[in-house]
Amino acid sequence: MGAFLSKRFWAPDPKDYDVIDWALEVTGTKDFKFRPVDALSGGQRQRVWIAMALAQETEIIFLDEPTTYLDMAHQLEVLELLQRLNVEQGRTIVMVLHDLNQAARFADYIIALKDGEIVKAGDCEEVITHEVLKEVFHIDAVIGRDLRTNKPMCSTYNLLKGNLLKGDLTTNEKDDDPVYTAVSVNY
Repeated sequence: MGAFLSKRFWAPDPKDYDVIDWALEVTGTKDFKFRPVDALSGGQRQRVWIAMALAQETEIIFLDEPTTYLDMAHQLEVLELLQRLNVEQGRTIVMVLHDLNQAARFADYIIALKDGEIVKAGDCEEVITHEVLKEVFHIDAVIGRDLRTNKPMCSTYNLLKGNLLKGDLTTNEKDDDPVYTAVSVNY
């Protein structure tokens, strides 16, 4: 499952198998132990990748868009699993998310980037604001409150008028490159 390569290039010891079984158990993927990863659904596959990361026994887990291509239920399943790993086991989770409402709901700390530069970093109250979203995404966002968590959320938005690729914005801002944005989340 990947744990062997980081530790040795010869036969695993019984502890390695115990760690793998534990990782499969905690991620709810024990039933997939002998199935090829490409035979799994998107949500199952994401949980298996997380199990592989856990089997490495690292304190920090880095994930790049772990909810991409998943339906809403599987997105929540993956994010809630990561939240449990953070709370119950003290794992630090660092991930890129492009869904701002998910970042606000699950993150302790958010970094908003534009063209590789930090625009704003802090908790969701500091980062999920009209001004930050305007600067990063060139949108006119309406920020409301999540009814379940009372955290800020982007409830609706419009693209600011102009050609983003050529820097022709109604706000007279100039930007020669397309907007590339990532949100890094540390639980």
